[in-house]
Amino acid sequence: MDPIPPLSTWVDDKRSDCCTWERVKCSNSTGRVIRLSLYATYSSHQYLDESLYTPFEELQHLDLSENGVHWKIEDLERLSRLKRLEVLNLRSNIFFNKRNTAPSNKSDKSIVPFLGEWKSLKTLILGGNNLTGSLLDFGKVLTNLSNLEVLDLGANMLDGFFPFYDLRNMSKLKILDVSGNNFSGRIPPSILSLNSLEALSFSHTNIKDSVSREIPESFALSSKSLRALILSNNRLDGQISTNLFNKSLIFLRLNGNLFTGNIPNATTSKLSSLKTLDLSRNLIWGEIPTWIGNLTELKTLVLRNNSFDGPIPLEFCNLVNIEFLDLSQNYLSGPIPSCLNLTSLRYMHLQVNNLTGLMPKGLLKSPNLKTLDLKHNNLSGSIPYWLGLLTDLRDVLLKGNHFSGSIPHEFCQLNKIAILDLSHNSFIGPIPPCFSNITFGRNGAVEPAFENRIEVMFAGPAYLYVYSDHFDFDREKETIYYTVYVEQEEVEFMTKSRSDPYKGEIINFMAGMDLSCNKFTGDIPREIGALIAIRALNLSHNQLTGSIPKSLSDLKLVESLDLSHNNLSGQIPSELIGINTLEVFSVAYNNLSGRVPDMKAQFSTFGVTSYEGNPFLCGESLQMQCNTSKDSVTLTLAGLTDKFGIDPISFVSSFAATYVVYLLGFVIILYVNPHWRGLWFNFIDACLSFMFPFCSK
Repeated sequence: MDPIPPLSTWVDDKRSDCCTWERVKCSNSTGRVIRLSLYATYSSHQYLDESLYTPFEELQHLDLSENGVHWKIEDLERLSRLKRLEVLNLRSNIFFNKRNTAPSNKSDKSIVPFLGEWKSLKTLILGGNNLTGSLLDFGKVLTNLSNLEVLDLGANMLDGFFPFYDLRNMSKLKILDVSGNNFSGRIPPSILSLNSLEALSFSHTNIKDSVSREIPESFALSSKSLRALILSNNRLDGQISTNLFNKSLIFLRLNGNLFTGNIPNATTSKLSSLKTLDLSRNLIWGEIPTWIGNLTELKTLVLRNNSFDGPIPLEFCNLVNIEFLDLSQNYLSGPIPSCLNLTSLRYMHLQVNNLTGLMPKGLLKSPNLKTLDLKHNNLSGSIPYWLGLLTDLRDVLLKGNHFSGSIPHEFCQLNKIAILDLSHNSFIGPIPPCFSNITFGRNGAVEPAFENRIEVMFAGPAYLYVYSDHFDFDREKETIYYTVYVEQEEVEFMTKSRSDPYKGEIINFMAGMDLSCNKFTGDIPREIGALIAIRALNLSHNQLTGSIPKSLSDLKLVESLDLSHNNLSGQIPSELIGINTLEVFSVAYNNLSGRVPDMKAQFSTFGVTSYEGNPFLCGESLQMQCNTSKDSVTLTLAGLTDKFGIDPISFVSSFAATYVVYLLGFVIILYVNPHWRGLWFNFIDACLSFMFPFCSK
């Protein structure tokens, strides 16, 4: 491996002072290097020569994280010569020990036995390094690190019992991350001995002991300095301890367990600094406590997928700092509080409940709102015109309610929308042509709004939570800072005939509109063809008429196009063959006629089900040859549609009906008026005498 990292100030020149190089810090007294920060510097999947760093005898801080390089345990031992090392960050590399094979050899060393020699270490970060073996062995190695304040072993493959009795000497330990491993047994009460502990992440560790319900009580009675507790995605059960809500926590995640019962009462004065509360995916029931609404510093509240019932507390109107609110998949009822004053709100998830009433005007006080998910409730009324004032909205999901009325023109002011789901309601009227003003993910039109992690900053000591509940070290400063991240933003949207969740950054690349199962009438606006970045378009199960616009062929990125179950007529535009991304296509159960598109490109994959319910269609896909004479008539009628926008079937039907009505009216007049009847017969006799004079003679 090249010993010179790709940094602009690092030069292979003996006259250059390395103390002036970026990511290098030297001692003011000795001039020797004491800090090297080479995170995300080397190319991945290479071997690192750690002997390059052993000459730095006074080195106190070494950061080689996020390089993806291969470490051989027996070679890594050379770093133990750095006796003054206080910070060692090796996260996100690849370690090989006796239980996993390196590309070229197999190690026979035990798990990093030399770590115990770094008695000056204060921060040790080994997360995400493919480490395997017994955690008991690891604990014995670490027992001598009495100065350790930060220990990160998360996202490895360690197993066995957690050796808290080996950590009792670490009286200074403040941050402990052992998430993402495969432990057995339970967390012993000896955790109470870690009196300095401020943050603990124990998520995704497979803890499932029958007495695990005692764990929350243990934490509740432990160190008064505890500020962050993550026990998510285990199998903890029983009722959450009341004492846990009477601690001065900043961050609490108990999601993804088997907790039952009600949320206990809490002393809000103790929780006045709480920023994140996540109790989602448990078995908790009862009404949501009103005291949560008094946590005015709360930024993230996630209670989804439980069995909460009753109304949304009016006290929630006081959550002026809330940014992420998720109460979805419960049994909440009643109206959404009209007093909402959620001025910081960015993501609102209230879907899959029993909420009723109108969309509250209080949403106007959330100008930064990006996601509004109200689907599958019992909300009613029309879409209010003022919704168009929330111009930062990206995802609007109102599916499965009782909304009615027409779409207000002001709705088109929401030009940043990428996902729009109004399906399964009772909307009427035409589809607004101004929908073409909405970007639906068009490249460069709006800035990305969603990330793989949603950052929630706050002052004071804190920690970093990413998807796997890890903490992280602030490389630019000598101390640990907490930067809290909540779960990825997630929305669910129907496309390609299935409902899929879209998470994190992928939402930035998804664009779709679902207006199906309503009562929309009129033509499909030709302007819809301007939505060139849309990937899913569903207009099925409405009362749309007229022809399929040729402009839909401009939707070059669309993957799912469903126009079925309407009253569309005319031909299917052959230009649609040019959409190479199309995977799902349906125009079934309309009044379409003529030849279906040739079986070319993507259309070679569409069979009878895409066209069924249109008796006047023919072509290879239907295994039905088109009769030439009949086809020419069909093409003529289709020409009326394309040129004048006339539905041929409606035209012929109305013409015949008009003829019959006039004929019957004429007969009735002759029947009731003898004078006009005599004149008519005399007129016919005169015409016949003129045309056939020989007959009159």
